[in-house]
Amino acid sequence: MAKSFTVFQDVELSFTENLIPTHIPVKQYDNQARKVRCRLYQNSLEYKVSTDTIVSYSATRPDGAVFQYSSETRPDLVFVDDGAVILTVTSFMSEVYGRFPIDIYLLSDEGDVIGSFSLVLNVARAAVKNGKIATLTAVQQEQQKGVLDIAEDNSVRSFREKKASDGALINAGYMVLEPQIFDYLDGDACVFEQKPLQKLAEEGQLMSYIHKGFWQCMDPAREKQVLEKMLATGNAPWKKWED
Repeated sequence: MAKSFTVFQDVELSFTENLIPTHIPVKQYDNQARKVRCRLYQNSLEYKVSTDTIVSYSATRPDGAVFQYSSETRPDLVFVDDGAVILTVTSFMSEVYGRFPIDIYLLSDEGDVIGSFSLVLNVARAAVKNGKIATLTAVQQEQQKGVLDIAEDNSVRSFREKKASDGALINAGYMVLEPQIFDYLDGDACVFEQKPLQKLAEEGQLMSYIHKGFWQCMDPAREKQVLEKMLATGNAPWKKWED
């Protein structure tokens, strides 16, 4: 039975020499294992890799950590499908940001090298290190904002709309989002603070950064007047300049 999998990126490479390195872009702390399909060409003709070929790939991360995966020991991560090599970018590979080459070797069942090729993994630095799709800023404020139920590890267990006189930790509105967030949006009529954030919290993909410093929103005129009074009386903690 054929394996069922989703391909993150398709690449075409020469089985003899690749003058221009092929880059695989991923995000640091990516929480998804991403599969790359490598189609090989030799003398402008597609080279079909035999299903009984042993495939091994390895590299050294920028921090010196070494990894190596083989179709013999980890057939879930690297295998041959329809003549192409399928390899997986694991979370361990994307843990450290930077660029580094990955060497892929094709071996016969006797262990003889049939050929090799290389890719460059380009791990973009993440803004936060929790590996979640969404991270929002939480503050303690007695206002009518979206209310959060936050666990000890700062994961958001639930998100609900504001209620008067809540007094709980609230959503301050500043967020860091990964590209996968678009999978949670359903058209222009989608209200982000409702179904998307609620679903992220239910799936364990919503984290919080608890801000303990000064924070004050300025939605109604009353809040604007509060901030203006603080500035006029010299009690504005955000004012770092001289008049």
